[in-house]
Amino acid sequence: MRFYTVEEARAILPAVIEIVERVRQASLELRTMRATQLMDIRGASGDGQLLANPWAADEGEDSSEAPWKTLENGSAELEALGIEIKDADRGLIDFYSSRDGEAVYLCYLLGEPELAYWHSLEDGFAGRRPL
Repeated sequence: MRFYTVEEARAILPAVIEIVERVRQASLELRTMRATQLMDIRGASGDGQLLANPWAADEGEDSSEAPWKTLENGSAELEALGIEIKDADRGLIDFYSSRDGEAVYLCYLLGEPELAYWHSLEDGFAGRRPL
């Protein structure tokens, strides 16, 4: 487990954001595919029209393979950096850190202008406090 100072986490954040954006996009694609598959199972949209599946793959191909690989690779990259992805769809990540001798998380949500929050390991996102 790697512990980051606030300065170290802020310095690596631009590179981490690129990974998180890829993971988020792949996660959203997989969610969309799943919703489309559920619609296909029902056979029609709410108004009774048959649906063409935009995610349907050519014969012998699995259209979910690329987003799954992107999700797995991005998650592995973050794990190698010691960063936890808490919510891929939202782009929520945590860096381990230390505050007053206690292990805490430095918390970042995709779209925030900078790393500006922390919380205890137990409190989670709801317990975020400004740095």
